[in-house]
Amino acid sequence: MPYVEIVAGIEKGIRFKENADEIRGEVASAITNHINYVRQPRHGKLEWIEKDRAASRRFLEENPNLLITKADKGNKTVIIEAEEFHAKMMELLNDEDTYRKLRADPSNRIMRKINATVDGWLDQKCIEKSEHRKMKISSCNPPRIYGLPKLHKEGRPLRPVVSTIGSATYQMAQYLAGVLENVVGKTEHHVKNSFEFAQQITGMQIPEEHMLFSLDAKSLYTNVPVPYAVECIEARWSEVARYTKIDKRSFLDATRLVLDSTFFNYRGVTYTQTFGVPMGSPLSPVIANIVMERLEQESIQMVSAEQLDMVIYRRYVDDCFCVARREHVDRILEIFNDFHDRLQFTVEKEEQEQIKFLDIMVTRKEGILEKTWLPKQTKGRYLDFISGSPYSHKRNTAIALVDRAIKLTDAQHRPSAISTVKEMLKCNNYPNWFIQNVLKQRVHKHYNELQNDKEVDETKYIPTPYVPCLSEKLQGTGHNIGGESKIEIEK
Repeated sequence: MPYVEIVAGIEKGIRFKENADEIRGEVASAITNHINYVRQPRHGKLEWIEKDRAASRRFLEENPNLLITKADKGNKTVIIEAEEFHAKMMELLNDEDTYRKLRADPSNRIMRKINATVDGWLDQKCIEKSEHRKMKISSCNPPRIYGLPKLHKEGRPLRPVVSTIGSATYQMAQYLAGVLENVVGKTEHHVKNSFEFAQQITGMQIPEEHMLFSLDAKSLYTNVPVPYAVECIEARWSEVARYTKIDKRSFLDATRLVLDSTFFNYRGVTYTQTFGVPMGSPLSPVIANIVMERLEQESIQMVSAEQLDMVIYRRYVDDCFCVARREHVDRILEIFNDFHDRLQFTVEKEEQEQIKFLDIMVTRKEGILEKTWLPKQTKGRYLDFISGSPYSHKRNTAIALVDRAIKLTDAQHRPSAISTVKEMLKCNNYPNWFIQNVLKQRVHKHYNELQNDKEVDETKYIPTPYVPCLSEKLQGTGHNIGGESKIEIEK
């Protein structure tokens, strides 16, 4: 049971409050009572979960040759033989064009460089003491690589995933990303999510001679040139400088240090990427966005200079939605691919006047763009209603699906989208009365409530792991923390 994590999370939120001791007493009492409760013979509606958990543990102990992981796409659990998994991982790592072995783990050397850098920033009063404490580290682990099976592809190849949590560069990467996030995503072409994209294209008129198509950057992270990424930051330093006291040279050196740390560990052997930014680093998505913004800016200028008629261009990370004259599409692709040898795009053209972008099917009908929500899976696994998860999480799961069906679909297609949601929830044991209740409230919210003068929720939440029965009691204790803080259950 994660009692230590619960106490640590609550302590972090109450340590400066006048009634902290009173809250500590209530929390200690709740945890003690819960420990005494769980020592009793299991009973009630969660008993079957405990039995299944014990059976699963026995199965794994009896079959050490099996690995359990999740699929690359869809909420699916994959059971794979350890030998097959290892063979597929080595097939990836033996690609000398992408990876190479290192003689030793450079984590400690990089840790010393980072500590020296953050000490200097503190001496120069560029960062606060709290930021210094967070970034300075005394121990670290190398990033770790694992693979997620691509069940939709022949042979079930693995998609490599690197976890940098606990590594030498992780905290520094988070800090740098927090600074740079202030300057990205502000162009007219950028979309934050499906909801913003759906709102922007609603009712757009498209000339008959134009075509819908999408551009997709191939393996973006492993192809972003680090020197060029640093150059892009330097070119926008006047914007970045507004959000940090660190001088340009030191900031760029720190960025380069993080981006050059592309190493990781697999079964005791250290590898490194031969090109690109580190997978799994909190800094890499921001860097990719900065590079893509530079790429699209120069490419769109070239498109305009050649008088190519591209009337719509929207981008989400490395996926671009475009509308242009049919005869100009191939030339536009060439312009984007000419930007850098490593940054290459593929094109997907409309079929039967429609194309998928994100989780939306965009259709051109009589010159008007229409949209329909297109979930990646209609019979997949979501949070099961009969699971031991908190009721609020089950409700939020249903709300999220209903909201996507309503907001990402035009009115004439919504009945079909809502029927899809009903089937998805029923496949995960949600009762009909629960589904109808959520539908009624969300439809009322979207169609009847006034959207003006919304009150801003300034509540601060204290995240804690979920423990059945205990977490519900702690949420009640949260009312005594104060008007601006509440306990929130983590998934």
